[in-house]
Amino acid sequence: MRETFEKDPLHVSDLYGPRISEWRDRELQLSRLHEEIVGKRESHLNYSLAYAQNRAKRLQTNQLVDIEKSRKRNEKYLQDVMLISENLRVDESNPVSPRLATLQSNYWAMVKSLKPLWEENLQPTNLRSSRTELRSTPRAESLNSARGQQTGAGAIPGSARSQKSTSVIFRATEPNTAKQTLAFIALIFRTFILFFHTTRKNNDLMEFFDATEDLEDGAVACGRPWRKDELRIKSNEDLHKLWYILLKERNRIMTLESELERQGLYMTDAWRMDKVEVSMENLLTVVKERDIALNMLETGLSGEPCEVTARNALGIKYRRVESEHLVPKYMNRKYKLLHSKYEPWMAQWILKYEEVKRVKQEKREKYYKYQAKMLQKNYGISEKEAIRSINYIRQKSKKMRDFSV
Repeated sequence: MRETFEKDPLHVSDLYGPRISEWRDRELQLSRLHEEIVGKRESHLNYSLAYAQNRAKRLQTNQLVDIEKSRKRNEKYLQDVMLISENLRVDESNPVSPRLATLQSNYWAMVKSLKPLWEENLQPTNLRSSRTELRSTPRAESLNSARGQQTGAGAIPGSARSQKSTSVIFRATEPNTAKQTLAFIALIFRTFILFFHTTRKNNDLMEFFDATEDLEDGAVACGRPWRKDELRIKSNEDLHKLWYILLKERNRIMTLESELERQGLYMTDAWRMDKVEVSMENLLTVVKERDIALNMLETGLSGEPCEVTARNALGIKYRRVESEHLVPKYMNRKYKLLHSKYEPWMAQWILKYEEVKRVKQEKREKYYKYQAKMLQKNYGISEKEAIRSINYIRQKSKKMRDFSV
């Protein structure tokens, strides 16, 4: 017998009854959080917009203030120019203010050599011609096109009006003011033309050879080298010029030697190079003396490279002079390899090296003492004179060893 059971339909609340309330609370919480975020975002946007508007107003106000300041400054500058042009000649009957006197002295220091041209351009009869010349020049056209056809103080190169507020056009109220300004600009252009200069003539490759007259004669007149005492009384500018004269002469002699060698000939007056080299060495010595004196006066140090004690790859100490390097010590692999740090295993080799070195030094001293005794015995000189002679020989032999190395 089959039994049938009727089951009641299940509802969602029956399965998730205890969690529905949690979900609803969570949904309400998320909706409130969303509304809060949207509100904050809108307030932030409103604040940003207000801040941008206030900043634009503030910048616009500052720009207007700068334009007004530059306009007043340019008016004052133009008045100073006019006063200077009207008071070029100052006497007791025509007193000027201290400010104008200072400006006038500064301008006169700049254009002292152009007084006739200045007076000529400031005459009323030449104002129209100078203005016509200014408008017709390509430089004036480029200036007008670049500055938006400015007139007055704004057209003067380097003025505060032309540097800050180029968008505002300054118009002179008086016709005479514009004429004076144009005359002043024309004077500046003429000043540039007057001070334009070129370099000396170029002699091509013949600059590296002696003059034609010297080549025809076969002998070049050459004096003795410059002495140190003669160079010490010269100024730095004269020494600078003399250095390049000697350098040019050395290049000329080297070119001549190379050309003669190419032709299979020899140079008869090779002593010219010796004199030039002696002069250059003396000049460098004098310049070095001045540098040392200046460094000792300012810093108390000579400024020359110091001599320091270093260790080689075997740990043996030696003296060397410091020099400049592009790579520092802690980054230079070659320096680290050749100048290793002291390690315990180096001790036995260093002791043996110092022992051998000490034995050689003792033998050398014994030999020099024997030589001094032989000088006393053979030539009958005193011990002091013999030691002095031996020391002189030792210095000479050391120089020869250094030269051979």
